[in-house]
Amino acid sequence: MVAIGVQLWTVRDRLDADVDELFADLASAGAEVVEPFGLGDPDVAPGTRVEQAGRLARSAAAAGLAVVSAHAFLPPADRASELVDEMGALGAGTAVAATPDSLAGFSREALTTTTSVVRYAQALDALAEACSGQGLRVGYHNHAWEWARTEDGEPAYDRLWRELSPLVVAEVDLLWAAAAGQDVVEVVARLGDRVRLLHAGDASPAGNPEHQLPSGQGDVPLAAALARAPGVEALLVEATTPPPGRTALDLVRDSITWLAARVPPAR
Repeated sequence: MVAIGVQLWTVRDRLDADVDELFADLASAGAEVVEPFGLGDPDVAPGTRVEQAGRLARSAAAAGLAVVSAHAFLPPADRASELVDEMGALGAGTAVAATPDSLAGFSREALTTTTSVVRYAQALDALAEACSGQGLRVGYHNHAWEWARTEDGEPAYDRLWRELSPLVVAEVDLLWAAAAGQDVVEVVARLGDRVRLLHAGDASPAGNPEHQLPSGQGDVPLAAALARAPGVEALLVEATTPPPGRTALDLVRDSITWLAARVPPAR
């Protein structure tokens, strides 16, 4: 069963207000799951992070929503227990690096050379291994820059997945892959059942994330990509800016309606 939901970045302007009301609105729009962002903040004490995660989980549950995963700052492997505790309080089974610098000790330059890609993969693998014995998965989410080529001519994204252990799962952002000039269906097909989460953003033209639309109303081949992802567990709506004259909630509702017609319901 594939769950359908929302990456909360899409509705970030409402997160500082009434979260319970926001989650009720997302549930009314058809969301089954949510994916928070900003977890694992190293400037916040671990105990406080656990408390905050627990409050967010309770608000989601009150609206009938599950927390499928979270974008988080990932600690080094020797501090994996902090991440496990926070994600456990949240109820999320997968902690996702949203950008290369979401992993402690790395910057966005981590995926620019063969050597740096290998080093990054080793660190992410070490964390994934430390977390796996405690019931938590680690994942990686793409933007567009990961397809820059290293000095040997290979796209860094492709090299990254050749290096990574099967313990690390893929969250493929289809809109950003299209913005990188990639055939998104082939990206998903190459990763196969490693793809457990899909961000189903859309735009017209497909390679221009500045012109975002509800899922199914743009040129990103979302349905074809979904068909090539046999292991996908959740489809997540994400957008930075809704179309003119429409709210983020409008975009979420329209997107979920389109997505729900193409996958069996999760409940």
